[in-house]
Amino acid sequence: MADRRDLDVAIETGLTQQAIVDCENSSSLLDRVIHCHRGRGGRTIVGISGIEASGKSTITDELANRLSTLGHDVLVIRGDEFSTTKAVRNNNPDTVRGYLDDAYDYSHLSLRVLEPLRSAAVTEISYVSTDPETDDAVESRARVSERALVIVEGVLLFRGPLFDQFDLRIWVDVSFDESLRRAVMRPRDLHYYGNAESIVSRYESRFHPAQKIHAREDRPQLTSHVIVRSR
Repeated sequence: MADRRDLDVAIETGLTQQAIVDCENSSSLLDRVIHCHRGRGGRTIVGISGIEASGKSTITDELANRLSTLGHDVLVIRGDEFSTTKAVRNNNPDTVRGYLDDAYDYSHLSLRVLEPLRSAAVTEISYVSTDPETDDAVESRARVSERALVIVEGVLLFRGPLFDQFDLRIWVDVSFDESLRRAVMRPRDLHYYGNAESIVSRYESRFHPAQKIHAREDRPQLTSHVIVRSR
């Protein structure tokens, strides 16, 4: 991750316009999203990203529920839906680079979801997702109103061609140690990897090294509009 001091200096010197909120202060994050949406004439696409087990899904679900309660039309898209097949994401002998470059087909996310949603004439989207455990293909369809708030949640979203496709980029900031602590207790990871030792091995050899490259190359902490400090 980018050094916190770098982020603080960037903010103090006006190099980036950025808000920092605590994850417990959900109302502040809600207000930021609503403010962004009100300033737009159509749909708003919000990206929520961070390292693995940072709390992205929890924050997304709470945000989506509160927005819906306030009367907003909300569509949530999960980055995991755009996982590649096991053969593709595990093909590169360099497992770290393979995760960065091959684990997700975000070009499909761009082509089938984000780009179409920029047109007010598009009222429905459809895409084919891949179940990361079974490799099964699943077709998804969703109706989208002209003033919808679309929240896309996932890892590695703020890289390459996807970067500029979000009207609001939210980075969930958590340490690698905390990420690992959460991962070994998550039912999802325990189900997939079997035990805590396998989880630790996978995170330390593949996920976290890839995220460190992402931090150096793409600097999501410095280029996101909102930083959510997750505890």
